[in-house]
Amino acid sequence: MQTLLAIGLFQTVLSIFLIFDLGRIKINRSPMMLMLIFLAFHFTIKSCLLFIVKDEYMFQYFSTCFNFAYGPLVLDFLYIQYGKKRLTKMHFIPLFIGFAVYLYVGVMTLIYKEIIFLEYYKKYIPLLMVLSTACYFGYIFVWLVTKRKFPNSFARWIAPISGLLITIFIIALFDIIPQEYLRASVYILYILIGFQYLRYELEVKEKVMQWNSEKNALLQPDLLIEQEEPKEISTISKKYERSSLSEKKCMENVTKVKRLVEKERLYLDQDFSLSDLAQKADIPKHHLSESLNLHLQKSFYQFINEYRIQEAIRLIEEDPSRKLLHLAFDCGFNTKATFNTYFKKVTGNTPSHFKAEIRGRVI
Repeated sequence: MQTLLAIGLFQTVLSIFLIFDLGRIKINRSPMMLMLIFLAFHFTIKSCLLFIVKDEYMFQYFSTCFNFAYGPLVLDFLYIQYGKKRLTKMHFIPLFIGFAVYLYVGVMTLIYKEIIFLEYYKKYIPLLMVLSTACYFGYIFVWLVTKRKFPNSFARWIAPISGLLITIFIIALFDIIPQEYLRASVYILYILIGFQYLRYELEVKEKVMQWNSEKNALLQPDLLIEQEEPKEISTISKKYERSSLSEKKCMENVTKVKRLVEKERLYLDQDFSLSDLAQKADIPKHHLSESLNLHLQKSFYQFINEYRIQEAIRLIEEDPSRKLLHLAFDCGFNTKATFNTYFKKVTGNTPSHFKAEIRGRVI
């Protein structure tokens, strides 16, 4: 356990410094950064009880109140990734109450050297924390499994981690495995969540470096679109002049894929392709491409990227202080050139200029 606490504390503190070093982070706008900070305090308190106070009883039964926060913080971060409305402060009321109780019991126990306060604490609070954590991560697991499409690696890994957490809580109810092993398993999974968030932030940094290498492409945005959509728009009439696909069928296909894309928010997936959309809509790939070109005069790239731009506009209007780097990736783009080019094409402004205008309205 000592080794695990040391690893956990080192990993969380290192992650915090590395992420802050990547760029300016607003704590109240970054739920996972808050979780890392809480985890750092969590492991610090547990280490103090074990190594400084040397009270094995308090270490075992004086569960830290930060457990009330982990589920809501992870869910809040996932809501941001999927463009959903963020959690309200009501979800964090148990944390504030739990912290007040935790602080009171800890101080009274250390001052009077009696465990009467701790006895009441360990009887009720840990059970409430387990129920809270199980409910949040249970919901996260079911929600992500039904989503199936993940906007980034963080969301993809949280699904199995949440499933493992729920399994551990169920096992704990039957008292089959010693508590210390269960606690160690939960710590390991919390550390994995922190590691996946660090990985997410580093991936963003890596893509920023790729963006910097694309400066020449940014000077020729029209050429970029031509490279991404080779001849697909300019040769529509010639390419489909002998098509057997009726105008009515084209319209039906477009209506079907629009509903599908909007309902499942498929455009948030950076790797989403024409083949993926054709398979989901159960439309032959060449028929789908033809329908988009003939009915909308758009290629698949234009069709899906315009949805991404609308999502970017919504997120900027919702929170003008949000980083454009994160926002672009969260909306499904994987290059700066494509994001900037399509944003200007749809809005007439660059992302930074549009963001500045929104900020001016808010002020």
